Amino acid sequence: MLLFVLIVAIAVVILLPVLRGSVAWSAPVALGAGLLLVVMCPYWLGLTVGGMFVPAQLFVLLALLAVLWRPAHFAWTRESVLVVALATVTLVGALVGGSDIANWADIALVWCGAFLLGMTAAAVTHPTKVATYVSLVAVLLASWAVLELLLDFHPFVELSAFGGPYNVWSPIQYRGGLPRSEAAFGHSIALGNSLVLALPFVFAWRTRPLVKAGALAVVLAGVVVTFSRGSLVSAVVTISLSILVLRMPSISRPARHTFAYFLVLFGVLLAPLYLSFLGSASTELNDSTKYRANYASILEFLRWVGPASNGITLPDGDYGYASSLYPGGVIKTVDNSLLLMGMQFGICAMVLFAMIIIATWSRLPAAASRPEVVAVAGQAFSLLTVAMITQYALLYWLCLGYVAGRFITTSRADERSAVRPESEPSDPAR
Repeated sequence: MLLFVLIVAIAVVILLPVLRGSVAWSAPVALGAGLLLVVMCPYWLGLTVGGMFVPAQLFVLLALLAVLWRPAHFAWTRESVLVVALATVTLVGALVGGSDIANWADIALVWCGAFLLGMTAAAVTHPTKVATYVSLVAVLLASWAVLELLLDFHPFVELSAFGGPYNVWSPIQYRGGLPRSEAAFGHSIALGNSLVLALPFVFAWRTRPLVKAGALAVVLAGVVVTFSRGSLVSAVVTISLSILVLRMPSISRPARHTFAYFLVLFGVLLAPLYLSFLGSASTELNDSTKYRANYASILEFLRWVGPASNGITLPDGDYGYASSLYPGGVIKTVDNSLLLMGMQFGICAMVLFAMIIIATWSRLPAAASRPEVVAVAGQAFSLLTVAMITQYALLYWLCLGYVAGRFITTSRADERSAVRPESEPSDPAR
């Protein structure tokens, strides 16, 4: 039954633009429906293809690309150049350097596929509709996360069909004795970072100020109940950037000042309570901090191209990295996207990834009407505290592709407006 529902949902996303016939109407709806499927379908549900598990999110991504993408949507920008370079260098690492081809397939299909879909979204949808759909989905997702904590209700953990990585992603994490909200993301940090990605779009949402304020409060509450320090820091950075950078009709100066005032006020009032809670979980936090701090011990094993030289295959078939500073002498997970890129594909790939982050920050001076730039730039700290896992990876690269796509569409519009007056004959009688 669940498989049937999954197939029908994906089919609707594929056929909706075709049945409607009007891309201007159907593309935003299809993208909104696809986004909802991505965030509300558990990551461990999907199908096994060629002996490899493929999550449902990838089917949704490929379906949307098949229907909406056109070659004209792609153009060379600083982001697209770096993404193509990253895909190329990691492919060389897989073919020549000994990196796992499955990891490269994830980059090629999920990261690059989401990037292309983001460029397509910029070409076929109006920014106002994108901000609206992202805001609505984010409020729904954040509301779910808050209810998870209040009710200790986690229905997704009961869905174990299709033989996916259920045991890896379905268990609920705890902090200070409280369950951390994960929704369908399989990890609290992935959920928290994804909600933070949506914050600038909520700022840009064209709606009544009270509705916008309520939506921001709900999304921030969703971030808080993940109990993720990295997500909270990214939320503060992202909101601060939104207040300082965004200059849009939907964000008046009084509203911006009001948001800044309440951000400081709530921070002063809630910070002591939250710090007190973190104090009760000090052992967990200290262990987590120490685990990440010891990553410096494995930098010496990085190669220019290919996997780190201390990589080992564990008895259970998983892959890890040898280090005497970790229990059992092995690192089983690397919670740092940049470092993991270096461990899997080498220093060259890691540097390209860092250049992508820097390229996004370089867009901030021209981002007055581009919430997507603020969203990606605000993730810089999060990328140092978590790997590209579950839906977060897809959403991050989708947003990055939207950054590139918006600059492409704006550039082309400027070119058309510059050419049009010259192509019209002059009228001496005027």
